[in-house]
Amino acid sequence: MRTVLLASLRTHTRRYVAAVLAVAIAVAFVVVTDAIASAARGGLTDEVGKPYEKGDLVVTGGAVDAWPSNDGVEAVVALADEEGDSTAPLANTWQPVDRADGTAVSPDTPVGTWPADPDLVWQELVEGRGVEAPDEVVADASRAQANELGIGDEVVVGTGDEATTLTIVGLAEGSTFAADLLWADFSVVASFDDWMAETVTYAVGPDRSVDDVAAEVAALASPETAVGDLVTWSPAEVADDRLQKANQQVDVLSMVVLLFAAIAAVVSVMVIANTFSILFAQRQRDLALLRCVGATRRQVRRSVRLEALVVGLLSSATGLLVGAALGFGGVALLRATVDFPLGTPQPSPLWWGAAFVGGVLTTVVAAWVPTRTATRVSPLAALRPEAAPSVRTAAGRARIALGVLVLGAGVVGLAAAVSSADMVTMVGGGTLFFGGVVLLGPVLVPAVLRLVGLVVRRTGPTARIAGDNAVRNPRRTAATTASLLIGVTLTTAVLTGMASARSATDKEMDEQYPIDVTVAADGAPIGTELADRVTGFPGVAASLVLPGGEVAAAPVVDATVADVPADELFGDDTLPVVSPGAATGESSTRSSAATAGSRSRRTTRSSCRRG
Repeated sequence: MRTVLLASLRTHTRRYVAAVLAVAIAVAFVVVTDAIASAARGGLTDEVGKPYEKGDLVVTGGAVDAWPSNDGVEAVVALADEEGDSTAPLANTWQPVDRADGTAVSPDTPVGTWPADPDLVWQELVEGRGVEAPDEVVADASRAQANELGIGDEVVVGTGDEATTLTIVGLAEGSTFAADLLWADFSVVASFDDWMAETVTYAVGPDRSVDDVAAEVAALASPETAVGDLVTWSPAEVADDRLQKANQQVDVLSMVVLLFAAIAAVVSVMVIANTFSILFAQRQRDLALLRCVGATRRQVRRSVRLEALVVGLLSSATGLLVGAALGFGGVALLRATVDFPLGTPQPSPLWWGAAFVGGVLTTVVAAWVPTRTATRVSPLAALRPEAAPSVRTAAGRARIALGVLVLGAGVVGLAAAVSSADMVTMVGGGTLFFGGVVLLGPVLVPAVLRLVGLVVRRTGPTARIAGDNAVRNPRRTAATTASLLIGVTLTTAVLTGMASARSATDKEMDEQYPIDVTVAADGAPIGTELADRVTGFPGVAASLVLPGGEVAAAPVVDATVADVPADELFGDDTLPVVSPGAATGESSTRSSAATAGSRSRRTTRSSCRRG
């Protein structure tokens, strides 16, 4: 039988092309998904961990994602200075930035910290040098170019008594997750009232122990002080925590892509089963002759299943090679053309192994039923002419009955999903509906083909022969059509879902934000004349002027806003207090809770809606 197996593989190679392609595409799909997802994770890991990678410890406020208090950050910096260690607080403050001549660069932008120790600098200098004095600053290269800033330019950060003039001495590139406009000395950032630190990167001196420093940092926290909790972590631990949050989108994308891979696997099963059904039907006489010359049914069955196994092994191996080439090549192309942090693909043995084994199992399982059908017929019956198949059998009637039930359940599920707007119900109902269509395929597809045949058979004898041949074997025709049906259905479903999501988003935005254009002036009213001009533009249906002003936060004692307790409105122990004259007449001032004692700038705005 080994000779028969090898001879069969050589003889029927061309007939296996469709099955090989189906399995190889499904396997390659999974491998490419793994390559792109691992590259995205690697790129995000590098970006997220960039500010911490050069330190020995990272100080946070309690939990990994808890920010330390300002007093705690200053205490950690003082400890490092006292012991000869180095720190790099990852802190920033949101401030207006103006040029030296008074023209505005940005009304409200983050200003971060440049590490004092050159060994802890995580930003990549593009031009110039780093910060070496409190009156110097490094600008983000891309944002500086957009704002026409360069080395040697002076900028004014902040307003009033907090305003400070800094000279740009360098241009650098930061991280995707730390997009500051400027990086200044920590003393400059800490001079503003509203600065906050996310973490403190700590570099331990050569004669110091990391464990000892961690204990010293923890000892800084005291109930009698405002330092609060301080906990040390390794840079890798903090990066992993940040990465888990940033990776949520990548994981969701991977799951969506794997859904497509699962659909490709289902299509592969149908294509392979159809291929083997046709192949074994054509070889039924050959198999019967093998039975007549002494081969047992078990030997014939084992031979054809080994045939399917060999096809599965070769197809899966081809899929791995093609997927690896496409995955690594695709990532290299994306890194060269797309502005997105992508690392080097890290092949996952689990994914690759699952793809390979899945491809082999898919082939063997898909060929299982055709092999049983091919070897179940007796040798003499197989040598006789085969009668045309019919669905008017017990198995056919049972399949039709089951298909009607499943299709009816799908219709009920889809109707329920429409009324309840439930995603799970919709997916379940759609799956049942599609399953019912597939089960009824041997009845529906020939009926449709007969209708088409009535139209095309008038074109000549070739069309009549094609129409009759298409309905000669309903199950085989239905299996072939189902593969195409899945592809068309999937494409239609994705396009419909995208259109529905876009329509729902637009409707939600119109309901929640019923304005189209906002005109704002920072620090000064826009004036009645400008408001009238905006209202008079062609296409403007209505406009509303929203006066603004400064607000200060005061402790809540026993106050209500519009008969609603303040703690229910703001969920905090602070209450916005509008300064006198900030809002007058029937207009209202929008404000939010702020830290007690702090002040928050508000702008006067005119919002309008198109007609």
